[in-house]
Amino acid sequence: MVLIPSGARIDAGPLPPHGRSLPTWRKAFTCAIQQLSAPGSTRKLRVFTRPQGTPLAMDLDAMGKALVNGDAAVNVIAASWATGPLDIACMFERMMLVLWDTLMLAASERWTQRGVANLNHERTYLLAKSFLRGQAVGRRALEDGMCAYCGALLRGVQNDNSALSNKCHGPPIDIRGSLQKTADGTEAIDAQPPFLMNFSPALLAREVPAVFAHDPETNCLSLKDGVVRRWVRPAHRRQVAGKNSFLYCCECRDTHFPKPRSR
Repeated sequence: MVLIPSGARIDAGPLPPHGRSLPTWRKAFTCAIQQLSAPGSTRKLRVFTRPQGTPLAMDLDAMGKALVNGDAAVNVIAASWATGPLDIACMFERMMLVLWDTLMLAASERWTQRGVANLNHERTYLLAKSFLRGQAVGRRALEDGMCAYCGALLRGVQNDNSALSNKCHGPPIDIRGSLQKTADGTEAIDAQPPFLMNFSPALLAREVPAVFAHDPETNCLSLKDGVVRRWVRPAHRRQVAGKNSFLYCCECRDTHFPKPRSR
């Protein structure tokens, strides 16, 4: 007697050619079960223990799903994913990784059933998923912004109003707090941030050499090639085009852009 795990899918073979209705499915499945349990029957049924679209499905990438679904031959799938002759080795490695994941998962289940595993396969999968999620979160820098007025490093989500964030946004201003606009009245995104006036150009270039470059002859400060202006909000995060383009810390926001008090 073989116990079929919950959520598995039984392949009862091809359906009769005269229809694919629900009663036809049920009849074909019943006949297959009857033939399987008949005395002296050598018929076998395939059981998919990890069918796609169920909680038991493996966490596969697009390549793995194409291989598992069996929509095309392996060489056809490899040819559709490869972009050149040099990609043959890479495609072979990707296919072998899918096979390795499948065999490793099957071995983990077998070790769990035998009681020789330190953790069961459900717990191991959860730990691995949590580890990968932590890796994804760790790709983002802890402090990824800079206050345009005082130069403080900014972290967290904009306008979060929590201890985990000190990042806010507002329109560009100068050292006196006046709005900086272009000739057509839009915000001057390319304007000089006020915090550059608080430090000498040589000091900024010496303290942050990966960002700033200093010319001793002209005493000019410039950004190095490829450096992102961390005091300017990314374009995809601006709710209204051309509005609140600079980043500020909470203290500078409350000082220069105070909210009107409610009566």
